Amino acid sequence: MRRKGVTPVIAVILLLLIVVVMIGGVFTWMNLVQEDIEEATREQVIRFIDDVRQDVYIVTYSCGVEVYVHNSWEEEIENVQVYLNGQSIGDLNLPAGEDIGLVDEDVLNGPHIAQDNYLELSVEGRVIASETFRC
Repeated sequence: MRRKGVTPVIAVILLLLIVVVMIGGVFTWMNLVQEDIEEATREQVIRFIDDVRQDVYIVTYSCGVEVYVHNSWEEEIENVQVYLNGQSIGDLNLPAGEDIGLVDEDVLNGPHIAQDNYLELSVEGRVIASETFRC
């Protein structure tokens, strides 16, 4: 008696096809999860920056001498970019609850100092504090 059934070659091909479909499904699912995580992280950073924006401010400034920044946020804020008249003058970390002096006479007396000046602090490209002052 002869048995009818799936030959070993067809069985291997079917198994490979099932594996390929499963890999495709897992890949698609992982991409969706990654996009969700990226979006959630982006929203969390924006909320954080919006909260920080209320707690960081420029306390005092004096043309060519000093600028003080205060962080009343409960945590240190790292990698704050400092811009003067649109030109980057460096990065800094703002410790919680402290005034930080930005004292750099070369930068603050440099050729980009104008009569009207704009100082800006930003995190991840979003402004958290700014001040316009006149020299």
